[in-house]
Amino acid sequence: MVDVTSILTDLAVRYGYLGVFATTLLGSAVPFLPFPNLLAVVLLSNFLDPPQLGLLAGLGGSLGKVTSYLLGKSGYGLSKTETRSKLDVVRGLLGRYGTLWIFILAVTPLRDEVYAIPMGMLNFPFWRFLLANTLGKIILYTAVAYLGRFFLAALADFLGEGEVIATVLAFL
Repeated sequence: MVDVTSILTDLAVRYGYLGVFATTLLGSAVPFLPFPNLLAVVLLSNFLDPPQLGLLAGLGGSLGKVTSYLLGKSGYGLSKTETRSKLDVVRGLLGRYGTLWIFILAVTPLRDEVYAIPMGMLNFPFWRFLLANTLGKIILYTAVAYLGRFFLAALADFLGEGEVIATVLAFL
């Protein structure tokens, strides 16, 4: 069996910024794939610039979630008329604050399918979904990059420079 996590992590480490973008894009594109995108950012935070790392990881992660949004959107088209009318009511309630909710959820490390698929089912405007999700993911990944750099530096002071990555990977 192919270990997708190892392949994607290797891609991120080998190709730096481009690898992180590709890794978060691919790791986010398949709904419910349990790939630890945040781990790749933490591991590379010691070697790459956190703002650039956060920007590219956020863009990749957000673009990857378009598949979940589209999956939900196709679910709306397949749903019964009664279900559609209920979804339309929920969409009306979200209309004013939906973008804010997407942004808030995107800043958290929750699985994105939790909100991306329902937003697609609700026919939430795609550009609002993409904008809020992208901004939230950039902030999340940038924060993780800075925290990862701090954590790895503290760990290096405690364990010694050469043992940090091996120790982090051993705990996984």
